[in-house]
Amino acid sequence: MAADNNTTAKVTIINSASEFDALLAANTYAVIDFHATWCGPCKAMSPLFDQHAAQHAREGRVAFAKVDIDAVPDVAARYRITTIPTFLFVKEGEAYEDVRTASPPKLKGAVEDVVRELAKEEEKAAGGTGGADENQVAAALKDEDW
Repeated sequence: MAADNNTTAKVTIINSASEFDALLAANTYAVIDFHATWCGPCKAMSPLFDQHAAQHAREGRVAFAKVDIDAVPDVAARYRITTIPTFLFVKEGEAYEDVRTASPPKLKGAVEDVVRELAKEEEKAAGGTGGADENQVAAALKDEDW
């Protein structure tokens, strides 16, 4: 997603449901920080979320965004956000995981899972070998004389 006035570093600030939907459509993965301006734990987690975004955001592949539940309540309601901060993980438009607490280790682990999954997908798309053992098995299966 191109940098604009709704983007801080690598984090997109969502101001409407249509912006949110466009972000999901433009990226394979999205990591969403549902927060509120008055929430102390949300403020404490914000710099960590920003660090993950700066390190791992990749245009078209992994987006990081923030949704203020008071400013965009329809998006928060769509995902039944009842606790903040909630970090929602979306792949190809479908939510598949969330971290419903201000836990730096849990957020880091979930973000690292996204990074690992993306690396596997990219290796597979690039025709990655998957290791010598897999190559030997594949060659044996192709060999009709075994």
